[in-house]
Amino acid sequence: MAKIDVKVVSDNMDKYATYTNCMDKYNSALENDAYLEAMMLVYAMLEDRLKSFLVYIKAIDKIESRYLDIDDTKELLMDIYLKYHKGKKNNVLDLNNISCKKNLVLSIFEWYQEHKYIKDNDEYLDKLKSLMDLYSYDESIEMFKDFDTWCNFRNNVMHGLLNKNSDSVNCHLKEQAEYGLKIFRYFDKLVSKARNSKIIF
Repeated sequence: MAKIDVKVVSDNMDKYATYTNCMDKYNSALENDAYLEAMMLVYAMLEDRLKSFLVYIKAIDKIESRYLDIDDTKELLMDIYLKYHKGKKNNVLDLNNISCKKNLVLSIFEWYQEHKYIKDNDEYLDKLKSLMDLYSYDESIEMFKDFDTWCNFRNNVMHGLLNKNSDSVNCHLKEQAEYGLKIFRYFDKLVSKARNSKIIF
């Protein structure tokens, strides 16, 4: 089979059209009991929101970036990740991996909670704390926990469907397909505040 090239979005209008298309497909999937498809779409949108948040805090230059690539911030953010990411196995931070993206953002929340009343001798870190002031730490931590639970269910189903009891999977699919969208909405609000505040970007 020949290589299949898929174009990236070209501008904000293209991105909006892509999101509209995804939401239309998500709603259609729910209406037609295609819950696995709905979960796949939510997973893709969650990936995008986490990556977009990293763009707006100047962790990465563009949505396609795989690693921290902004010279002024990458060492600072890597230090935060290494200190606050619990249970890390190595120092690799591959931002094409949804867990790495989530763990970096979570690490920033944990760092903020410990440093919010401490004056940093760094302009970027002070701006980052000003942005984090806009979020509820407790609410965000709970949502990260829900995110982990949701992703674990999704991964169990997607990567081992034929080894799972059908009834035990099917009884949770609709609920989890819908709850995934709630998690997405929360992370979308994180991105909107980072974008609209213009504190960093």
